[in-house]
Amino acid sequence: MSATQPDPDRSQIRQIFVSAAHVFDVTAELDHCLRDIPAAQRRCLNALSSCEGATMQELASQLGAKPPAISQIVERLVRRALVERRTDDQDRRINRVHLTPSARALIQCAHAAKEHRLSEAFGRLEPSLRDGLIRGLQALASVGK
Repeated sequence: MSATQPDPDRSQIRQIFVSAAHVFDVTAELDHCLRDIPAAQRRCLNALSSCEGATMQELASQLGAKPPAISQIVERLVRRALVERRTDDQDRRINRVHLTPSARALIQCAHAAKEHRLSEAFGRLEPSLRDGLIRGLQALASVGK
């Protein structure tokens, strides 16, 4: 195949991955559960769900944003009572960001919805297709190492 022509297999695989990623994406569930909250704030909540107690700098790094922008996002989430800043036990100059119980409940709900959606999706696959999918994904993951 010529280097200038697109690879139809790659294009098809990319489209399938995008469609399949939606099934696995907890952010989509967060988007539904928190539809009244701007996307940047939803992304911040999602990030905090995996790095509870992060500093502003850590959040900025994880989200690929500048610390002043993260500070504004966190302030808005504080006003919504979805996160709180707590002083670090070891260094009182450092503030850490924590989810509030309401935010944690919303995120748990989103994770449960995602798991339910995955179970339904995998439950509709014949066992031979599931086995083939597992082998294919394992092969793809090993190539990427």
